[in-house]
Amino acid sequence: MNIEEKLIDFKNSVEELSNKDYIEIKKKVEDEINDSIVQEINKYEEKKQASYEKNAQTMEKDCNKKIYNFEIECKKKIIQEEKKIKQKIKERCIEKLKEFVNQEQYKSYLINNIQATFNIIENKNSIDIYLTKYDIEKFGDEIRTHYTSNLIEMPESNIGGCIVANESQGIFIDNTLLNLLNETII
Repeated sequence: MNIEEKLIDFKNSVEELSNKDYIEIKKKVEDEINDSIVQEINKYEEKKQASYEKNAQTMEKDCNKKIYNFEIECKKKIIQEEKKIKQKIKERCIEKLKEFVNQEQYKSYLINNIQATFNIIENKNSIDIYLTKYDIEKFGDEIRTHYTSNLIEMPESNIGGCIVANESQGIFIDNTLLNLLNETII
């Protein structure tokens, strides 16, 4: 082998080694680039997922808040409407009760009401019967003949009925039509 052949062999050997090194280095660089890209993609996806979850939670909170506020508003409206309806019913009932007070059967209702109240009270002394001015004028004499009680005028706003009281015994029975109406409607 002469020098030229040796040089050619050496050159081929160096080229082969350098190609081998180049391929290895190129592979390493490509692997590192790919790994770096995969890592960046993973970081990006994690950030996007975290951002998505945060946005989803915010949207869910906002939605729940709006639902809650809507429910509260609806309940308020229902309560207001219920109050209006009860007030209309009460007003209509007051009109009917005022009509009833002027009917013939009211007298027996009032007398029976007073008698039922007296049946409850043991000591019949010092009993006061509260009636409206209209009832005292119309039925006062008859009530005085049956019961030895003081008749006291109560406000017309009670519509009718009676209050029977014995202060010494601490007894106060409110059988006014207004009280019965209020207990019924509420």
